[in-house]
Amino acid sequence: MKLYISVNGCDTNPGTADAPLASVIGARDKIRSVKETGITEPITVVIGPGEYNTPAIVFDDRDSGTASCPITYEA
Repeated sequence: MKLYISVNGCDTNPGTADAPLASVIGARDKIRSVKETGITEPITVVIGPGEYNTPAIVFDDRDSGTASCPITYEA
């Protein structure tokens, strides 16, 4: 699964390439929702170019992947 973030995105979008999220916090929260039903594949968050004005991002144990289904953030 890939989630996309863009400066022109919206955190109510599904996070696809055509309808990206707006923030890392939005991606984190979407991943938390996905994890409630169980991760079945690796998740990669692709952060698009641009300047993001965001508050501090806090990750906790809900944000961890597994050895077979890691969660990766990349630019």
